[in-house]
Amino acid sequence: MRLRFRWHPISDSSEELTVACKALLRKPSAMSDEDRAALGQFLQQRIAEARSRDDVGTWQQHLADALDYRSWFTFDIERETDGRWQRLTRRTHGTGSGGERAVALIIPMLAALAAYYQSADRDAPRIILMDEAFVGIDNEMRAKFMDLMVQFDLDFMMTSEREWGCYPTMPALAIYHLSTRRGVDAILATRWVWNGNGRTQSDVHDRPRQLEMFTAES
Repeated sequence: MRLRFRWHPISDSSEELTVACKALLRKPSAMSDEDRAALGQFLQQRIAEARSRDDVGTWQQHLADALDYRSWFTFDIERETDGRWQRLTRRTHGTGSGGERAVALIIPMLAALAAYYQSADRDAPRIILMDEAFVGIDNEMRAKFMDLMVQFDLDFMMTSEREWGCYPTMPALAIYHLSTRRGVDAILATRWVWNGNGRTQSDVHDRPRQLEMFTAES
């Protein structure tokens, strides 16, 4: 399965938006006087529209609203089927198996997160939270998803009824197994560690490594 993101001007966009987007994709040195004039006119129009929508806002708010390019575009996910790219909709997304439908949503989500985190500080957490992770996906594809999170350098926390995350594609993982017993008003938390080859029970946290991480910059 191959998936891709497509982003393009909204379907009811004006000709000015199309011209402005083409101009913004050019290097400033390659822009003609006509390009600059068209781009300036488009931005002035966007600012005027922002003012008309919020006449009590500050100029900073109007400018931020006018330049928020996310509202200029439509973002689609496309899946390749028999050599032809098809936009995923409620109808086309439902044509695959349960695993394929999950894959078609999870892979673009991971790619989008990884791209977004490129703008973060190098020491910032790149976290993703998943509830009931990988439901309806076979073990082979689960291992590939874990590998994707390693390749994208994502920090993650997940909950699952049966998923432990112990795959050769995942080099290290801390696991907390929660269990209960009928008649006992308590939850037992057992800590396990996966090192890429085997899983062992360990209630010892690596405090020296934690201290090293927090004092590395000092």
